[in-house]
Amino acid sequence: MKKKLTKQKRRLFISISVAMLVLSMIVYTVFAVTTYYSELDLLTSNAQSSFHQATINMQNYDNGNWGNYLLNRKYDKTYKEIYDDFDSDEQIKIIENETGAILCQTGNAISVAFQGNLINEDDKKTEDEDSIVIIENDYITGFGCVEFERFRKSMTDAQYSEITEYLTKKNAGNGEYYELLCSEYYIDKSYLQPKSVEIVQTSDDNDWYAQDKVIKHYELKPTLEDVKAKLYHQTEMHRNVIDDDFVFGKYKASTALDEYSEYINKNYYTDENGIQLLKDAVVSNTYEVNMYGEYEAHTILNVAPFTYIYSNWEQMSVKPYDSEETISFSCNYARKFNVLESCSDKLIFMLVFILVVFLIAGIIIGAVTWQTLKKQIEQENRLRTVTNAMAHELKTPLFIISGYSENLEENINTDKRAHYCEVINEQTRSMNMLVSKMLDYSKLDSASFNLNIQKISLTQLTSKILESYMIYDIKLESDGDVIIKADKKLLKSVIENLVDNAVKYTTDINEITVKITSKSFSVNNPCEELTNEEVKDMWQPYHRKAGHNNIEGHGLGLAMVKNILDLHKFKSGAKYMDGTITFYFDY
Repeated sequence: MKKKLTKQKRRLFISISVAMLVLSMIVYTVFAVTTYYSELDLLTSNAQSSFHQATINMQNYDNGNWGNYLLNRKYDKTYKEIYDDFDSDEQIKIIENETGAILCQTGNAISVAFQGNLINEDDKKTEDEDSIVIIENDYITGFGCVEFERFRKSMTDAQYSEITEYLTKKNAGNGEYYELLCSEYYIDKSYLQPKSVEIVQTSDDNDWYAQDKVIKHYELKPTLEDVKAKLYHQTEMHRNVIDDDFVFGKYKASTALDEYSEYINKNYYTDENGIQLLKDAVVSNTYEVNMYGEYEAHTILNVAPFTYIYSNWEQMSVKPYDSEETISFSCNYARKFNVLESCSDKLIFMLVFILVVFLIAGIIIGAVTWQTLKKQIEQENRLRTVTNAMAHELKTPLFIISGYSENLEENINTDKRAHYCEVINEQTRSMNMLVSKMLDYSKLDSASFNLNIQKISLTQLTSKILESYMIYDIKLESDGDVIIKADKKLLKSVIENLVDNAVKYTTDINEITVKITSKSFSVNNPCEELTNEEVKDMWQPYHRKAGHNNIEGHGLGLAMVKNILDLHKFKSGAKYMDGTITFYFDY
């Protein structure tokens, strides 16, 4: 029986575990898919907002230094929190439409605005119309880009090591700190090539270059590509700071635009109208390129597993340097992002959360289901046991009645007729008593049975019952008049069955003792040696110890006692020790 229950329990919990695991995976899959595409929409929306904000900032920047503002906006206190998460995956390139010159770009370059004086007067005469420098009265203003690779190659390892050492310790004490300034520079196409730089000691109160203390001066050797490159000198009134992160090489070259362009070149075709259209690689929004390869609308491309590139392009014009002339330029923008990386923390958390929730739910469901199933199995086994025992109990008297009825029929006129009738009547009464007890037991086992609870004197009730056993020397030990709440009729049946059981199975009729205290009732008597298993089986219906079949009874007495005490919620049990069995219940 125990092995069968264990096997069924194991099977139940395995089934529930598998079912809960499958259900949790279904729920998690739905959540993961929903989260993934929600995150994709969010990242796309952020990229689109970032692009539009960049273009608005450029168009509205009054003093014309829009390139410097755009490229350094991520490091400005106002915008840092917004763009920090995308620094390495965002790329913007500003190209002057008329010349095709790169005015500024993110990723591997920073924009630097400069002011200063001409070194050579002849530079005025050779100024190009497309120059990003404006010269007025021997004074120059302009802006350009510094590329990290060119900047790093222009200095020796010793120079770079010393510069980074200053910038690493940064704090110079007394509220002052170190910065790197550009003092002389070439304009090579649209790039600014520092010729000399200085480590200065400054503070937040210093606004001008003249206020700074020069700690170290470095002469660099830039590689110039443009033979027309011009040398300029930084004015003492202007502080041209080179960003620390740039010096440390933390401006990583982004490949978003390059990857995007490469993808476009590989995945477009020309329709019948000569329009170049992108192939079926577009995730969202329609994308077209005209005959000149200009981007016409924003698009999102799935360039790798879970990895997307958002790209946009827009033309605009500004009036820099308080000039009536406008500069027409194109803003090419791309942001690359991995959706899985972005939402991995959320997915991992929800996976753990869902598994824990379903695990707890599975345990609870399993426990509740098992208790119900166990009760059902025990009830079925109990019913089977009772049915078998009942059949056995009824079989004997029916066999006797059948035999004596045949004898009576065959010997109707003999002198044994009275004896046959007596035996038949006796067995009939026995069967009637058994059926009556069975009905009583069935009623007690019913969930609809109601108790008639009242205050009764347990001492008086027991004394009255023992009067029927006066022929036996049963001892009664009591702590006075003990009053309890119980169903009097049923409690009387309990005491009668316990005393009757003691009388039937005692090995010494003179050593039966009934004890009543304020907390418990007990009956003990000497008996044959019993094992723990035998003591436990005594409460089962129709159970008879081997060798006791000759003792009158049907094996229902103690089972009824157990049911009655359980209905009262009294704690009950039996103990065997040193040749004495004790039945008790606590109230």
